[in-house]
Amino acid sequence: MIPRLVRPAANMGGPPNQRGRSPGGRSPGGGRDIARRREILGLAGNLSVCRDARQLCDWLTAHVGRLFPQTQLLELFVAGETPDELVAVQAPDSGVTLLSTLCAGIESLPPDQRRSGWSPKFMPHLTVPNLVWPDASRGHGGMLSAPIVARTGLLGLVVMTATPGAEEFAADDLDMLCLVAMQAAHVLQQIRKVGNAADEAWMRQDLEAAKELQRTFLPSEPRVPGLRVVADYRPAYDIGGDFYDLIDHGRGRITALVGDVSGKGIAAALLMSRISSELRQLAARNFDPQEMLVRANHWLEGQSPSHQFASVAAIDVDLRLGTARVTNAGHPSPLLRKPNGMVIRLADASGPPLGMFPSQSYGVERFRVAIGDIVVLVTDGVLEALNQSDDGVGMFSLVKLIARCDHDVDAVRKAIMSAVKNASGGLRDDATLLAFQIDELPASL
Repeated sequence: MIPRLVRPAANMGGPPNQRGRSPGGRSPGGGRDIARRREILGLAGNLSVCRDARQLCDWLTAHVGRLFPQTQLLELFVAGETPDELVAVQAPDSGVTLLSTLCAGIESLPPDQRRSGWSPKFMPHLTVPNLVWPDASRGHGGMLSAPIVARTGLLGLVVMTATPGAEEFAADDLDMLCLVAMQAAHVLQQIRKVGNAADEAWMRQDLEAAKELQRTFLPSEPRVPGLRVVADYRPAYDIGGDFYDLIDHGRGRITALVGDVSGKGIAAALLMSRISSELRQLAARNFDPQEMLVRANHWLEGQSPSHQFASVAAIDVDLRLGTARVTNAGHPSPLLRKPNGMVIRLADASGPPLGMFPSQSYGVERFRVAIGDIVVLVTDGVLEALNQSDDGVGMFSLVKLIARCDHDVDAVRKAIMSAVKNASGGLRDDATLLAFQIDELPASL
C-alpha cells in the first residue's frame, strides 16, 4: 500500500492560500499519474543491479529523477550506526544543510526550532512523507521527502528539491516518491543482508587467523630429557586468554608456567600474547619464579589497562637436585600426584594476580620431586567445569579425579579434559592444562 499524504494542513509549508490544493494549478491524479506509477513499478526489477547505497543513489538520480522534470537534486540518506543518524550518500558534506533546509519548511515544528538547523530530535518528523513549499526568500524551490522504512525501523530517506521557479511539487508527486521509497527499502535491506554476510565472512576469516596466530604463542609439547610433558588448551570462544609455557634451560632445569588473563575473546587474547612473551623472556634470563613474577607484575602494571590482570603459577624444577620452587600469583594451586596415589596441593596464592597492585611481592614454596611424580597445572576454567554442588571452586573434584586416575601423565590429562568436555554446565571459561611426569633424575643431566 502506498503511503498517501494524509496529515493536517499545518504540516505543509507555504502561504495559506496554497494549502489544500495542488500547487502550480495542476490537478492530481489523471493519466500522467497512472503512467508514472506504471513506469516506477516497471523499474523496480532493475533495482537488483544495485550493490551498495551509492549505486542505488545513482540509479534513483538517473531513472527516477527524470520522472519529475522540475527536480534539481535527488539525495539518498541512509541510517547510520546510531538510531538518530542519517548519512547523505551523494554529498555527505552537504547532507546536514539539506536536512536543515527540509526541516525549516515543516510547519509542524515550532518556528524557533526550524530556524536552529538540523537536529536529531527532528527525526520523528522525517519518518512520514513531507511536502515543503518553495521559499523565494531563502532561494530554494519546493522539496519532497519520503522515508525508506522496514519492520526494523527507518532505513533511510529520499529527498528531492525542485529548481527555483520551476513547476512546484504536488501531493501526487509525493505519492510517487513514496512508491519509489518502498522499492528502495527492499534494495537497502538486501544490501544490508549481503553486507552483513560479507562482514561475517571476514570476521570468520579474521578469527581463524587469530586462532592460528594465538597458537604460535602456545608451545607444542616440548621434549625434555627425563620428563613426559602433556598440554591441552580449550578456549570458551574462538580465542581466549589462557596461556601455558615450558622453558627448557638445559642441564635438567625447566620452568613451567600457566596463566589466565582476565576477560575473554580478542582483548584477553591480545594481553595474553604480550604477557606470555614477557614471562618467557624473564624465564630465559634465569630469574627464579619469585623474581620473575615480581618483574612481570611491574611490567604489566605499567602496560595494561587498569581493569585487566593475569593470574600465574610458575614452577622451577631442577631434575639434577630433585628440587622445585613454586610461586603463585592469584592462580589455582598446582597439584602433585605421587606414585602411591596421594595428591598434594603445592602452593596456594602468595599474592594477588599480576597487574592489580604495583610493587607487589610474592612468596616461594619449595618441595622435593622424585621419579614417578606428576605435576599438574590448570586454569580456573577447569575448576569451574568440574564444580559440584558440594565444592565451591571445583578443586576438591579435581583432586579426587586425579587420585582415581592410572598413574600416567597422559591418562591424567585425558581424564581431566574429558570431564571438562562432559560437564553439565558446559565450558564457560577457557580451560587449560599443563602437566609433566618425572621419569628419571639422572645426575649426569
